[in-house]
Amino acid sequence: MAAGSLGYEEVPEPRIRDGSVLVRMQASPLLSYLRSYVAGELAAYHPPAGEFTPGTNGIGVIEAAGPDVYGLSAGQRVLLSPHLVVAENVAEPAEALLALTAEPASAALLDSWRDGTLAELALMPAATVTPIPPALRAPRSRRLCAPCQAP
Repeated sequence: MAAGSLGYEEVPEPRIRDGSVLVRMQASPLLSYLRSYVAGELAAYHPPAGEFTPGTNGIGVIEAAGPDVYGLSAGQRVLLSPHLVVAENVAEPAEALLALTAEPASAALLDSWRDGTLAELALMPAATVTPIPPALRAPRSRRLCAPCQAP
């Protein structure tokens, strides 16, 4: 795919790794500025190097949990957040908004979690995944839209 373009592609299924969960996506927001971001028009954003799958937040169901994941398991419905701060006891630990941006000092972190939630399957660090209580059922899809009409 050409640099600065956005489209659909068949990609290999993400491989589980330490501290990660594989999530089958049910919903993910499409950011209003995604086209400008992909085109490189937003100077304040530092995307992952090379090709990547965008997408920040989302809701899905865990397909599998990797080694070193203790409280999350297959079948749980979860909320995904892109904000990751590494668990290192240093003055300024690396942090990123996965599949979106990071300061240059955190570029390696962003590049290691380059693919986001605009996919059928998303591989996410367990630290960015929150179980959704069973009492919060999935709404019917017709309830998720907010119809409007422009003048």
